[in-house]
Amino acid sequence: MSNTTGKSESSIPSLLGCPAELLLAILSHLDGHSLARISGTCRALYEISNTPNLWSSFSAHRLLINTPGPYRSWKDLYGTLHPYLYLGIQLWWLDTSWIGQLAASQYDPISGKIQIKYITHAPSDDIWILPDVGFLVDEPMVELPQEGPYSTQIERMKKFKEPLLENITLRSMGDIQKWYGVWPPLTIPADGRTSIGDVQGDEVLDKVVKISIEKWHNWNLSKYKLAAVLERELWTPTEESPWRGIWAGDYGPHGIEFLLFHSHVEGIGECRKNGIRAIKLTGDPHVPRGELSFIVPDPTEVLRFDDIGGNEVAVSKALGQVADLGFARPRFIPCHIIFESCDKVQVEWFFEPDISTRTNYVRVSGKIERAVFGLQNPRKV
Repeated sequence: MSNTTGKSESSIPSLLGCPAELLLAILSHLDGHSLARISGTCRALYEISNTPNLWSSFSAHRLLINTPGPYRSWKDLYGTLHPYLYLGIQLWWLDTSWIGQLAASQYDPISGKIQIKYITHAPSDDIWILPDVGFLVDEPMVELPQEGPYSTQIERMKKFKEPLLENITLRSMGDIQKWYGVWPPLTIPADGRTSIGDVQGDEVLDKVVKISIEKWHNWNLSKYKLAAVLERELWTPTEESPWRGIWAGDYGPHGIEFLLFHSHVEGIGECRKNGIRAIKLTGDPHVPRGELSFIVPDPTEVLRFDDIGGNEVAVSKALGQVADLGFARPRFIPCHIIFESCDKVQVEWFFEPDISTRTNYVRVSGKIERAVFGLQNPRKV
């Protein structure tokens, strides 16, 4: 059959006819699975698809690294870790029934694995001298991949159209938590939320994901947990919201608990108020994780000034949430918040007119940022 277009097959432009720079630019728009598949089509595309910069773009920014070691190449690193790269280097808020847990996902360049570690604190009778608040537990609770690096993963990837994701069955929250329908709870700003009752298997909604925890530190918990990323913007203070951050509070017999001081703006113009909502990231059987601990409607509305250690500090009105065991009869009671410094506050809870107690809080955002991201010079928090 004659060529009715008048053009020979040799004159039709082909992908391989593009300059190398242009071909690299085209391939840079592919994901790892597509790049692995196209590398199996011919020798020329195999050679150019092995360009290190193509493969480093999938993992270097997620793992905060500039070399692929201990792997031989960026391609080998991606072949082993691609099912887990979504974890990245991030701060996670885990749903563990009433209590909640903070954890960090990190990359270990020695073992070549992504590790998930608890964020914890050292026991102390004085919250003002907690040197280890926000430090990571040395022993990772899970390492991924568990079977170690394998060289055939890239070949396996060519046979699949979709990423090789683990099938994780979502656990039931149980009767004890029926008032929570989504994760993260509605008290925390989030781009997306997972429906606890309806989500299926490996469904992922925005940055809300599920991870399977394989190692336990004597926690009597279900094997599966829900997890949500706590974006750094949520706990990084600004000029308008100077109290924003992650704080640790001493809740007496319940021990040290982590809280998110979230700024909420009410009103407009001259009536604009930038209040504080203290949300429990870790909780207890009375007021669980995800619930409000206290609210400061307007920190700039000063009731009085107290003398603490020779310094005059402002005191403002607040409302604190208390409850009976099992989060029964939750209610707000009058409180005062004492702004001792930009990193230390006290809340005085008035249970009766002549009965009160104080809770101390310290800002730990800086320590957590250094622990999670390994920054030598973190942003001032």
